[in-house]
Amino acid sequence: MKKALAIAVMIAVVSGIGMIAFSENKRPNEMNKSEKIQKNLKEAKEDAKKKAEEELLEQASQAQSSN
Repeated sequence: MKKALAIAVMIAVVSGIGMIAFSENKRPNEMNKSEKIQKNLKEAKEDAKKKAEEELLEQASQAQSSN
């Protein structure tokens, strides 16, 4: 349960960083950089979500096997 909470906090932090990064005014030459950052953040969120799901499934299977 603590791991799932930690992963949820990590996702929230990544989302917050993304919101801060894209809230600033951008010059035209920075658009490509921001698109790359946005893509990387999206991939990081997806990876974190997958890891959280795997962790929860593992915890659920361990709980079932112990009962």
